[in-house]
Amino acid sequence: MLTGTAPRTKRTRTTNVGLEMDYSCICGRRFATERGMKIHRTKMGCLSMSSQQQRTAVADETLENQSHVQNHRTKEIQAENRDNVLRHPSSDKRQKINFPPASSGKQREDLDSKILLKIDSLLGKSTLEHKLATFGDISGTLTVDREELETHLKKTYSYPTREIPLEETTGLVWPAAPGIKFDSKPPSLQEVIAVVNKARAKSAPGPNGVPYLLYKRCPNVLKKLHKILRSAWKNIKISKGWITAEGLYIPKEQDSKGINQFCPISLLNVEGKMFFSIMASRKTKYLTENGYINTSVQKGGIPGVSGCLEHATMIWEAIQRAKSEKLNLDVVWLDLANAYGSVPHEMIQLALRMYHVPEVIQMMLDDYFSRFCMKFSTNDYTTNWINLEVGILMGCTISPILFVMAMEVILKAAEGSEGPANLGAGCSMPPLKAFMDDTTIICSKEDETRRMLTRLDVLMSWCRMEFKPRKFRSLSIRKGKVDEATAFKVAEQ
Repeated sequence: MLTGTAPRTKRTRTTNVGLEMDYSCICGRRFATERGMKIHRTKMGCLSMSSQQQRTAVADETLENQSHVQNHRTKEIQAENRDNVLRHPSSDKRQKINFPPASSGKQREDLDSKILLKIDSLLGKSTLEHKLATFGDISGTLTVDREELETHLKKTYSYPTREIPLEETTGLVWPAAPGIKFDSKPPSLQEVIAVVNKARAKSAPGPNGVPYLLYKRCPNVLKKLHKILRSAWKNIKISKGWITAEGLYIPKEQDSKGINQFCPISLLNVEGKMFFSIMASRKTKYLTENGYINTSVQKGGIPGVSGCLEHATMIWEAIQRAKSEKLNLDVVWLDLANAYGSVPHEMIQLALRMYHVPEVIQMMLDDYFSRFCMKFSTNDYTTNWINLEVGILMGCTISPILFVMAMEVILKAAEGSEGPANLGAGCSMPPLKAFMDDTTIICSKEDETRRMLTRLDVLMSWCRMEFKPRKFRSLSIRKGKVDEATAFKVAEQ
């Protein structure tokens, strides 16, 4: 409410004495003195009435007569009586939305659907395809024939040396025994419910066509599934339905056509995803509580760690500090070729043994990967079943933490005795940073950088993986300035 002195109307009248000033209130009463008018307004409430008449029904509609010679008064502030924005009298009440009660599930779903349809009609398409198309114009259809695709799949997922164990190598860092044991008890009902509640209701189902939504809406069915999951865990039996997947190829760029322009995604049955999601959650907790995963180095695949943002920000900060403090710094960016699809299963088993994971978990995972098979579909055909002899799956709930474990074995062996990078003012940074398979070397001395590159190259050859030379990048700073003369090589390229 506006405050201040109400407008006063000054009129003059001629008397026998001469010219005299008369004061008039907005209610029509007239007074000989200003004091008398103020007393009247206080008693009768004319002041508040005068202020209220100047309010507006809609914000930002009050008009004021700006004057350079007079003080602002409520008389100079006006508002229209009609709401021009909403096109109805401001005194009318707006219609209240009658939401259905919480117990009326069907009515609330109908209202939700109507609102979404209205929003879509106002904003346009909101499908995943539209979002992908508007973000970098990602589009395309896989145009290779069936024979070519099957040849590519066999080449990618076949592993002739899978039965040959990894050779002994030096430099591996075997962690100490865990202070907190791995929880190897069968899954509890609360864990199963937590996984289902966290899962997206619209998540695509696997080959059996059963979505998460079934278990979200049918608690008794979920309890029955819980008994099956417990039985499988106790008897170390992985269901055949959990070791099959249907694959799709998602385009990575505009007008994608060739195989290399697509990313494979696997659709697995949700029952198996729930089983291994519980195992993955326990494994993550076990690794972090025992300090087996150094989150200052590995930023990917760890819940609660803002991996991508923190990884990029810390590297950028190191570069800026080296420039401002006029220091020496080498930064080398490395990327694995087909990282998920090339990690050997023997490497995963080695990581499980090194980190003291119980044998029962090792046996279940060995059975899972040794029998896994999948097929891929396009718009025109579906391939034959392909055995997964090497690598892990995009879409598998246990795969990310297994990949992190395998990478941690390599990172700790590569780090060796190299000290942290000096960033000045008492600040330092570990010589290796990683976000899943994206590895970055940060060293203050050129010879340290070259030793670490050589060690990483040797370790990758040992575990039968390799870096992608065309994505190799490096930056060298000498006394705060970029040095283009310094060059590094990876995989002899």
